[in-house]
Amino acid sequence: MNRFISIFFGILCLLFISSCDNSEKDKKYQDAIIKINDTFEEKIKIINENNEKHKLQFENEQASQKIKLEEIKKRLDESVALVKQLRKEMWTEAVDNEAFKKYKLGLEVPALQVHLVEKSPLMDGQLDELYKKHATSMGFYPIQILKPNRTEKTDITAYVLMDKKALYIITRVETSVPVLMYSDKPRDSELWKSDCIDIFIDPSGDGSEYYHIITNAAGSLYDAKQSDTSWNPGIVIKLGIEKEKAWIMEMKIPLSDIGVKLSEIKKTWSFNINHFKPNEEEEVPDVDLAWSPTGSDSSHVPEMFGKLWMSFAGRPKSKKD
Repeated sequence: MNRFISIFFGILCLLFISSCDNSEKDKKYQDAIIKINDTFEEKIKIINENNEKHKLQFENEQASQKIKLEEIKKRLDESVALVKQLRKEMWTEAVDNEAFKKYKLGLEVPALQVHLVEKSPLMDGQLDELYKKHATSMGFYPIQILKPNRTEKTDITAYVLMDKKALYIITRVETSVPVLMYSDKPRDSELWKSDCIDIFIDPSGDGSEYYHIITNAAGSLYDAKQSDTSWNPGIVIKLGIEKEKAWIMEMKIPLSDIGVKLSEIKKTWSFNINHFKPNEEEEVPDVDLAWSPTGSDSSHVPEMFGKLWMSFAGRPKSKKD
């Protein structure tokens, strides 16, 4: 009996000890679960805080960028509006304005209004609509005749245009000599002794200094500053032929080569174009025509050059200025 009681109490002790161990493990387990949950919640909290922080930062950055974009758009709109206004004022057709009409009334030489074009000529040796739309045709007269009843010659026409970088001159000359018979000559040869186009340009308008350019139907070139032939600008010449009865000369002269800045351009220039053609028969006079006749055999009479009125430039100085 005692032995049985001893065994019974022994089993109870083992059960009690086992129960104590399980209870302690359960507590540790529960504590571990609680700790995991707390840690996870803390992590979620930190993540949410960071997300909120980034969200605020992103929204602030977005707001800042939106303000900058609105400012840029405003400046862009203002610039576009200004460009449109300037184009409206500058890219005009060949219509003589009232100021130009008043200006040329007091002149004893011819005057021509020059317009600034947005689209540059093609430089293909063709008298296209760009010249006819934006420029006025020049009339030509015998160089020695200054009488008001002189007769305009129709076998030559000329137009002048300008873009932001160059001056463009185009002439059309009718001829009875086949154009292909003209021969090219070295630069700065004495072209004035043959069938040629003489161009005189004085951007200052006061006759103190001018540029002299000559070319012919073969595209030969003479260029000089006054008589100084060391002046060699980047002139481009393109020729065109009309059924062997007329030749067209299209010339591009860089503004920088004649000392002109568009922002500082003078309102009025002195300018002339001549056409000289010698006749081999003694009894037949030479052809010597000019847009602005000089009243003499010489073309080098600056005070008798015609005037170019730059429609896009500032107000010209009056005699009182």
